[in-house]
Amino acid sequence: IMLNHITRNFPLPRIQTGAMLGNGLTGALVWGAEHTLNVTLGNAALWDHRGGWDWSPKQNLDAITEALKKKDTATLKALFESKKPDGIRRATLIPLCRLKFTLPAEMLLETVDTDFHSGVVTVNGSNGLELRFVLAMTTQHLSVQGLSDDIKVELIPAWDLTKAYNGPHNGEADDLEKRGFAPPIRLPNGYIQPFPADPAAIALIIRSGNELCWAFARGTSTDDAQKITFRSFAEALDESQRYYTDFAARIPKIELPDAPKLEHIYYEGAYRYATFTNPLGVSPGLQGAYLEDDQLAPWSGDYHFNVNAQMCSAPGMTLNAPENIRKLFDMVLSWKPRLRRNAECFVGISDGIMLSHAVDDTGKSMGGFWTGMIDHGCAAWVAKMMFEYCDIFSDESFLRNDVYDFMQGVLNVFKKLVVEDGNGKLSMPVTISPEYRGSAMDAWGRNASFQLAALHNLARNMIVAAKWLGRKVDPFAGDVDARLPRYAEHVDADGPEIALLEGLPLRESHRHHSHLGAIAPFEAIDPLSPDNRKLMDNTLIWWTRCGMGSWDGWAMSWAAMIRARCGQAEMAEATLELWQRFFTNVGGGSLHDSPFKGFTEWADFRGEIMQMDGGMGATYAVPDLIVHCYQDELRVGFGTPSHWRHASFENLPARGGFVLSGTIAHGKVTSLKVRATRANTIRIRFAGEEGFISRTLGAGEETTIR
Repeated sequence: IMLNHITRNFPLPRIQTGAMLGNGLTGALVWGAEHTLNVTLGNAALWDHRGGWDWSPKQNLDAITEALKKKDTATLKALFESKKPDGIRRATLIPLCRLKFTLPAEMLLETVDTDFHSGVVTVNGSNGLELRFVLAMTTQHLSVQGLSDDIKVELIPAWDLTKAYNGPHNGEADDLEKRGFAPPIRLPNGYIQPFPADPAAIALIIRSGNELCWAFARGTSTDDAQKITFRSFAEALDESQRYYTDFAARIPKIELPDAPKLEHIYYEGAYRYATFTNPLGVSPGLQGAYLEDDQLAPWSGDYHFNVNAQMCSAPGMTLNAPENIRKLFDMVLSWKPRLRRNAECFVGISDGIMLSHAVDDTGKSMGGFWTGMIDHGCAAWVAKMMFEYCDIFSDESFLRNDVYDFMQGVLNVFKKLVVEDGNGKLSMPVTISPEYRGSAMDAWGRNASFQLAALHNLARNMIVAAKWLGRKVDPFAGDVDARLPRYAEHVDADGPEIALLEGLPLRESHRHHSHLGAIAPFEAIDPLSPDNRKLMDNTLIWWTRCGMGSWDGWAMSWAAMIRARCGQAEMAEATLELWQRFFTNVGGGSLHDSPFKGFTEWADFRGEIMQMDGGMGATYAVPDLIVHCYQDELRVGFGTPSHWRHASFENLPARGGFVLSGTIAHGKVTSLKVRATRANTIRIRFAGEEGFISRTLGAGEETTIR
């Protein structure tokens, strides 16, 4: 069981192969080879906020629709013009610095060990080399213990590293000087990096005996640098050990002796989730705090809300870590004035919520990718997660005070996107299927399956939430259930299948499984219902036939969840194993592109791109194979292969405010214990069994089902 620690061998030759330390704000990657050990340090809040776009009244639904219908490329481009007077098109996270440890000739790097219970990373080597690294949890201090006098340490600013960088470029201008930054102010023990429009970054080190402490702060002057205090290794260790010991004690215990790769994915992923979602930090973007020190983060390290940000935060649901995932919701709710204005510009209402697919940490849109800008499934997916958080952790107060209003705002925008179709039904005439055909003029159509499923999920959750809170149900929510299609249907000689848009079936490999959103995450249709058998057979056959050749890392973990919900347990397991094989590096880092050619076109052509979403999606998917939900019904064992002779799980949070523990053998549940955190009725369906079991439990009550 990969619960306590993991050890890897040097060389770890690239930044993103490094062992991870994190406190939710600062991230450290420990990597290197032979006599050079590097620690790349990044900060998840180190934004250059220049650039980006605020919605304007000209970007309204009527104007966009008219341009699309006329195929007026020039007008559409002008509506989402991406030129900026200063040349800075979008905000971005900025690289921070590197600690370089030069070892004497007789010392050679051998192994690096990560302790999941303390957050300590230990580097071992020849001739007694043992360096221990730990990050404080409440302050931005990295402490190192075990230095000998003959180990040289340098603090190198990102300014220097970006100037020397000559690899693939994924940012706008990797050289900080070209982005308009002034040179750093050099200090005897560090530097101050001025920012054009944000507070400066200050990084310092002090060495005392066999210890070294690195410290980070934001400020504007040398006076700010002089105020920085330093902390001993023992002080930082005390904080880190308490945090990680508590986190390890709270997560569900999963034993999969016949699936050791999945067990590895789960436990290492749980540790990594803890490192970059500490409640005292910030909600993680694509890379969290694990940013390169020699170039700008790919895609600015921003928040992508058409799948990626959700995957980065989702494991908090199944890891019993409500405080960690709550950071995402608090951040989004802090943007409410901006999201209200977005809705007002787009559809002319003052009580709506509209979230673009890519934003910075203030909710400001990243750029002129028009299909992403109008993708209302982004807001619906966040609303879904907010409601499920309240449901799983029985947080009625959060639902009443914040979440229900957010859900209503998202629904109010959908009301403006839905029209009567003349046959007593509702439809959505202008929709997109995320990332399909990019931002081309034909990247839109009627009734995108992704948008339909998102709206059905939102409407259903609002009905449940209204009943829970004793509120009147919005009539539109019931109308959606009765009159709006749940997916776009394509029918040919083989029968029906789920399409991306009306008239557009999937006929090529595509990484964004948006047309299958009705299965996961939005639960708009039951893939196991006999009524849907022909539909699902045709849909999954075409999905399989189109293959994985255009998939990336996060597509794999999403696909595993879809397979589990369709009862294809062996394929769900195999997909996660393939993710680990083809989308992680030698240090276990979660990759967007495969490092090997041959499996996917997204492979080995633009440098190593680490994104936390694929790894966090896989971490979430492992318990999801054991227990997942279809609407108000918990399904147990549908993603567990029959060759698993034994599997067990303990204290797994589930929808409805229930906590589950049980055992599974050969794909069938052999025992299940249920504990209720609030008074509620549980509906459970077991793999291989007909019908479902229903039990009503009081708060704190337990029952065992055999």
